Amino acid sequence: MTNLSTLQNEANLKENSDIVWLAIDSRSAQSGIVSGISRFVIGLTRALAIELNKRNLLLQKNKKRLKILIVSKSEPSQWIIDLIHSYPDTVSFWSGGPGALQKSYDKPIWLWPTFALKRIQKLTSNHVIWLAPANFDRPLFISRNNMSSRVIQVVHDSIPFMPVKGVGFIFKRQFRFLVKRALSRLPYVSTVSNHSAKILQSLVKKRTSPLYVIGDAVDLHFGSQAKITDTDQLTILRKKFFEDVSLEKDSEKFNSFVEKIIQGQWILGVGRNQKYKCWDVALQAVSKVASENNALNIWFIRIGSDPKEISSFLKRCPMKEIGRIKFFENLRTIVLPTLSDFELADIYRFSNLLVHPSVAEGFGLPPLESALSGTPVIYRTSTAVDQHFDSGVLPTNFWCGLDNGYSAIWAKQIEKILQDKKDSVFYKDLYKAKSTRQFIVEKANGKSFEWNESAVSLLDWLLSDMGMVSKINKKTISIASNIETKTI
Repeated sequence: MTNLSTLQNEANLKENSDIVWLAIDSRSAQSGIVSGISRFVIGLTRALAIELNKRNLLLQKNKKRLKILIVSKSEPSQWIIDLIHSYPDTVSFWSGGPGALQKSYDKPIWLWPTFALKRIQKLTSNHVIWLAPANFDRPLFISRNNMSSRVIQVVHDSIPFMPVKGVGFIFKRQFRFLVKRALSRLPYVSTVSNHSAKILQSLVKKRTSPLYVIGDAVDLHFGSQAKITDTDQLTILRKKFFEDVSLEKDSEKFNSFVEKIIQGQWILGVGRNQKYKCWDVALQAVSKVASENNALNIWFIRIGSDPKEISSFLKRCPMKEIGRIKFFENLRTIVLPTLSDFELADIYRFSNLLVHPSVAEGFGLPPLESALSGTPVIYRTSTAVDQHFDSGVLPTNFWCGLDNGYSAIWAKQIEKILQDKKDSVFYKDLYKAKSTRQFIVEKANGKSFEWNESAVSLLDWLLSDMGMVSKINKKTISIASNIETKTI
């Protein structure tokens, strides 16, 4: 399948000479939402399609059109099909998979974007801009010709440049080489947070082009409902959640599990198993609180665990399988399978606290998703998470940053927040809100954390640079460095 809807075949690319194609490499989101980068690709692409659809009349009056060309090496994912069906005049799909690009089919996957861009350039008479939304999905060998001005490279974080454990040596070397090369030779490079920008901008002092920040965001269903305060309702919803997630057919086995955890205090740990995520600190802290305060009946719920982490749990205690759920009762730990965004939004609402001890974050989605869902957060400072909310905007018994990795201090703060009566004006208003997201956003001094903000600013920049519109709103961030940084 080479194309869908308005783009039936490659000939259409040649015929539409008045169109500038924004080619978005979707390979990192081929399997749907499974990582922060895939969230970025899907969320930004959807928002771009919606915003471009609104601007169609304006663009046509200027006798120029910008359309999205979602590019992949294989068949389109379901989210791509749905998007094209919703916006057939704005979004198209092009596949460089088996048979479509015979010359590049047997080439290494990291060379594929180069061949794909060259092919699309030829078909569109160079009316194409390539958006590389992941660290390694940009075309190579373009730095010395006019192709470099047609590529926007997004670098999501600077973790491989930081002295953190858990990042492979070979990966670090490859990452550093490619990022430095992009910064030194590509005019359009972006990242997703000011925190990453400050680190990246210092890597290549001779760079004269600005380093742009395309803000990350959180989908609207996180925090779209009210926080559940009624105990009976919470119990019913929690049980239903585990029924749907576990798919356990043995009712006796399931009920025995649910009875132990249903009335407890749920502490979430959301994220991949990487050393720099420091999940061992969270587990030790939870175990300490559980052993010293039985009345709290706390459970650590891990989402994003991998076989290696599960194996480390098995060395410490036996495991019970409740359908798709792995239950380590002696560790007070429950490992959930991969959840959909809607399931994740539900468990944020049903939980009492999220802990995020990671020492390195390019953006830090879980703490933001949790806060917007009305669930308190304890996070590690000196990462991009610090920038989600201005200092003092949220109370420390809801949004709490710790500047060290000692499990005893984390345990003390966990116990403090769980035992807090939450009877302040902040919590009273939060519990009254029909949408916890709306309440938190109002407290955030203008930050909405929506994808449409990122899409609007990106489009304003692109259209202005191509001469389609005369004005562009850019907010320059003052950073003491040799490289100018702008938020678009």
